[in-house]
Amino acid sequence: MKYYELFESDIGIAGFAFDNGKRLCRLPENLLPRFNDEIAERSYSTSGGRLYFDTDSGHLAVKVTLHHAFCRSFMTLAACRGLDVYIGQGGKMEYFATAMPGELEMNLDLHYESTLPALKKGMRHWSIYLPIFAGIESLSVGIDSDAVLSATKSNLQKRIVFYGSSITQGIAASRPGNTYVNQVARKLDAEAVNLGFAGNARGESGMADIIAGIRMDAFVMDYDHNSPSCDHLAKTHERFFQIIRRQNPDLPILIMTKPDFDIDMAVSADRREIIRRTYENAVKAGDRNVYFIDGESLYGKSGRDCCTADGCHPNDLGFYRMAEKVSGVLKKILY
Repeated sequence: MKYYELFESDIGIAGFAFDNGKRLCRLPENLLPRFNDEIAERSYSTSGGRLYFDTDSGHLAVKVTLHHAFCRSFMTLAACRGLDVYIGQGGKMEYFATAMPGELEMNLDLHYESTLPALKKGMRHWSIYLPIFAGIESLSVGIDSDAVLSATKSNLQKRIVFYGSSITQGIAASRPGNTYVNQVARKLDAEAVNLGFAGNARGESGMADIIAGIRMDAFVMDYDHNSPSCDHLAKTHERFFQIIRRQNPDLPILIMTKPDFDIDMAVSADRREIIRRTYENAVKAGDRNVYFIDGESLYGKSGRDCCTADGCHPNDLGFYRMAEKVSGVLKKILY
C-alpha cells in the first residue's frame, strides 16, 4: 500500500474553524492561555473533525499517532481513540467501519495502525470522523499501490457551530460518527464545528468573543449542563448570547436547555426558565432569528431511561433523538 499524510496530500479537512498550521486544534492556539488548562487540553481533542477524499482503492488503511487520549469508564475504545469511516456524501453517507487499536494495544502507546475490510475496486467518496476525546499528532491514509487518491470539492454549503459541554463534545457516543453534532451535520449535509468542552463550558465572555468571529450559518448554544449553578447561569447566559448577536445581527441562533432534565427536575426547571428568559427577551427586543428547544423534550416521553450511559450523558439512542429534534429545527431555519 502507499500512504498519504494529512497536510501533505489532497485529503480535505472539515470541522476546524481556525487555521493553526499543521495542528488540529478547535480553538486558536495563540489564545489558549486565556483559558484554564482543561479547556486548552480539550481544544486538541478532535470531536467534530472530518477528513474527506475520493479514491478507487479496494482497501483502506490508517496509521495514527495521538498526542493524548482521555477515557471515562463508560466510554468505548472507539469513542476515545477511534476513527469512524463513512462512504458517500450528504444524507446518503453510510457507515462502513471503525479504525481503532486492538484491545491489547489500547494501553501501550498512542500509535496504532488499522486496515479496514476490503471492497471491490471503484471510485468512492470517503469520510473519516476523528476521535471524540483524543488529539491527532499525525495521520496517514493508505490505499492500494495502483489506486489514486484525489481531492473532493467540499459540497458542505452550510457551517453550524455548536458550543456546549461534554454532551456537545459527545462523551458517551459509542463512536465518533454518533455524536448528536455529527448526526445533525450528516442529516443537513453541513459542516459541524464542535466547540464542546467537557466539564468546562461556563459561558465565558472570552469564549463568546472567539465564537462571534467565526464564519457560520447557524449557532447552537448548549452549555446549560456545565453551568455550576442557577446564579452562574443567570449571570452568563444572556450576556453570552448578546456578545454573539452584536457581531452577527442576522445569524440564526438556537438556544437549548440540557437534555439530562430528569436529574433534580426542580433545579432543571429553574435553569430552563433562566435560559427561556434569554430567548424571550431577544424576541421582545425584535429578534426574529432566535430559536428555543426545551431540553426536557429531546429524549421524548418513552424510553427516557434508555437514552443515557450513566443517567446523565446521552448514549447513541439519546444522541439519535437529540439529532432528530435539533436537525428538524435547523432544517427549517437553513433550508
